[in-house]
Amino acid sequence: MLKFHVSAEELQKQRNLYSKTTDDAKNYDSALSSLNSVMTSIAKGKGAAYLTTLEKLGVSTTDTAGKTKSAAEVYGEVESNSKITRQGIATALGVKSKTVEYYISILKKEGRLERKGFDKTGYWTVLK
Repeated sequence: MLKFHVSAEELQKQRNLYSKTTDDAKNYDSALSSLNSVMTSIAKGKGAAYLTTLEKLGVSTTDTAGKTKSAAEVYGEVESNSKITRQGIATALGVKSKTVEYYISILKKEGRLERKGFDKTGYWTVLK
């Protein structure tokens, strides 16, 4: 996964350079504000940018009938059956296994779910 880090100082340097070159930084400020809005939307898990990002990752947020699925539904499946596999969750919810993997990663990061043992013989521990 490609990661990069841009500091506030670097952004300010770029803005100053743009301002000196064009005598106006309004376009730069506008573009940065727009980028911030999109990134905030993705981070919060809301909006068109979020859905587009999931789509590009191959993650579907709807089942075969078009009903929206969520991490809460994955959590519910694990809570009711600690030995269920990722594929079992995908089948139960009618979504792709990649969708289940995505929601499990969210639940793990939130400290709500933990996998003990191996993929086929292990089990899930519900933490919160």
